[in-house]
Amino acid sequence: MAKIMKANPALYVLREPTPKSYQLYSSEPMEPYLSSRNYDELFSNQIIWFVDDTNVYRLTIHKAYEGNLTTKPINAAIFIFNPHTGQFFLKIIHISVCAEEKGFGQLAKWATDEEVAAFLRSFPFEEQRTQTIVTPFSRLILILKALHVNNDRAKIILKLDKTTIIEIRHTYPTLTNDEWIKVDASWNDLILADYDKKNNANVATLTQSEIRDIILGMEISTPSAQRQQIAEIEKQTKDSSQLTATTTETVSKHEDRIITATTTISATNLHLRTNHIYVSSNDVKETGYRYILPKNILKRLIIISHLRAQVRQLIEIFENNNNLFKEIRCVVLTPQWSTRESVHLPNILPQHEYLKDMEPLGWIHTQPDELPQLSPQDITTHAKIMNDHASWDREKTIVITCSFTSGPASLKAYKLTPAGYDWGRSNTDRGNNPKGYAPSHYEEVPLSVSDRFLGFFMIPEQGSWNYNFMDVSRDADMKYDLILSSPKEFDDEIHRPSHFMNFSN
Repeated sequence: MAKIMKANPALYVLREPTPKSYQLYSSEPMEPYLSSRNYDELFSNQIIWFVDDTNVYRLTIHKAYEGNLTTKPINAAIFIFNPHTGQFFLKIIHISVCAEEKGFGQLAKWATDEEVAAFLRSFPFEEQRTQTIVTPFSRLILILKALHVNNDRAKIILKLDKTTIIEIRHTYPTLTNDEWIKVDASWNDLILADYDKKNNANVATLTQSEIRDIILGMEISTPSAQRQQIAEIEKQTKDSSQLTATTTETVSKHEDRIITATTTISATNLHLRTNHIYVSSNDVKETGYRYILPKNILKRLIIISHLRAQVRQLIEIFENNNNLFKEIRCVVLTPQWSTRESVHLPNILPQHEYLKDMEPLGWIHTQPDELPQLSPQDITTHAKIMNDHASWDREKTIVITCSFTSGPASLKAYKLTPAGYDWGRSNTDRGNNPKGYAPSHYEEVPLSVSDRFLGFFMIPEQGSWNYNFMDVSRDADMKYDLILSSPKEFDDEIHRPSHFMNFSN
């Protein structure tokens, strides 16, 4: 029976609907699609054929005189490829096979089976295949896939330039190995660009096995979407320790329930960051001044800060015996209002009798994310302060950044180079990538944290240094007096009196 079914294609095709009619199943396992996981099996001792029947069902559609659309079959083709020997067979199915036939879709499958069976009978027994996989292969896959994605563009890529000539009776131009590599790379980019467009995925996130599966014709889910979901879950887990959500339920006039989740930043865990402090020492020059920051100043700075807004302090130092070491003794919090990228300060520098014996050293500010370089906004701000105030020495004044990473608080200290000073004082672009910005505008300086000496804070006399909640009081030319005191937290009630006035009303 097996020989009869193998020799007679009609009986072989009849076998397929019979088990379905009687709700039977086949004990033979279905052959898997070609993918990067079973790619090596192609070159085993078995004789495997690749059959591409996608061009068997070919029709032309035209509009009839009555207005309806009619279809007409045209010449078709079957591609058979043997990856073991490299043999390629092309069988043309003439239009006469489909003449006056109905159900051309099913007829195309029968025609494929008949042609494959005819090929089997024409081969010696030892060369007959043990397995037939209906799919293209290798560069043939790349060619057919590219033609399927964008027929015109794929043909243009095949002809590298105007000098490329296709010889008589040749399907493809005669190219060198290097030229074929360029064509393959261009086809590969064409296929991936189509996948990116259809799935709204980032091609840069695909692995090599996923790229191979796409080229081999596998229908895979968007890996970038999966990774994005994983990243969002991890981000939610990480932010859950820093955020506090309050859920409120209201009812609209149409009696619709409205549930609102208000997420606020929890400042209760900021003090935990003071237990782990990382000071960057990469690419730091050993020559020049070394700066020492007292640990009590740093702890208080972190506690009063905000995870989503910058906080800036001017720092003063006391001149000790060793001029190469600068001990930061005092930090001044001037009135300020800030965003995620920048901080605004009054134009007037702080003045007090306690600061007479000290010299300005620069400023320190917090930032929500750690940057690999000194931001152009910091360079511009630092250069303009030095340009407007002669008391700020270019060689001594620095910028210290305190970044709130996922783990410890990270500290870095920078000073401007002469090129950075000249660029910063003339820069007017406050964007993230201004013209002329370069890494040569700054250099890292050595910084250390010590608990051998203590520092102190000075804040505005009224006690409030955070003007983010007081729009009316903001003025770049405002005057202020200083007192010796410990600063309040970012969200303390002294910074937002208008909120409590609304409660009383």
